[in-house]
Amino acid sequence: RWLGFERDEVRAWYLAAGLTDVVVDCAEGDCCTTAPNGEALALRIFVAYGLKP
Repeated sequence: RWLGFERDEVRAWYLAAGLTDVVVDCAEGDCCTTAPNGEALALRIFVAYGLKP
């Protein structure tokens, strides 16, 4: 089971922390790995940032 983050959830965390101009977007890359069951996985990489007022 993947315990990653939903982008909308990350955006909500940043906003709840008081950041402004929050951006959560694709970093145009994959992280390729193998799951414990042997399945090949390509996980999307994202970048998130915001401004401290």
